[in-house]
Amino acid sequence: MRFGESVYIIMCCELSSSTGKKFQQLCHKFQADFDVSSRSRKELFKLADIAKSYKPKFTAANFFVVRKGTILGIIHIATTYLIVIIQFNSKGHEKNVKDTA
Repeated sequence: MRFGESVYIIMCCELSSSTGKKFQQLCHKFQADFDVSSRSRKELFKLADIAKSYKPKFTAANFFVVRKGTILGIIHIATTYLIVIIQFNSKGHEKNVKDTA
């Protein structure tokens, strides 16, 4: 159950990060609709600058950034570990069977 929760949290973090990038792009897109000297355009520029400076980034205790690739890495490591454990158990089981025969 914990693994499923971790996957859900990581996917939510990725969604939040990508939404922050889209918000910044949207601010720049809206700037084109206003006159160069208009107050609204300047406010949108400031908002885009703030969104760029404070874009959401999720880290694990500032050791690494949490992304979709993080969950793939976790799955890769867990699968490799499981395969190695299965191989060691099967070799140990074969040795025990040969010793008793």
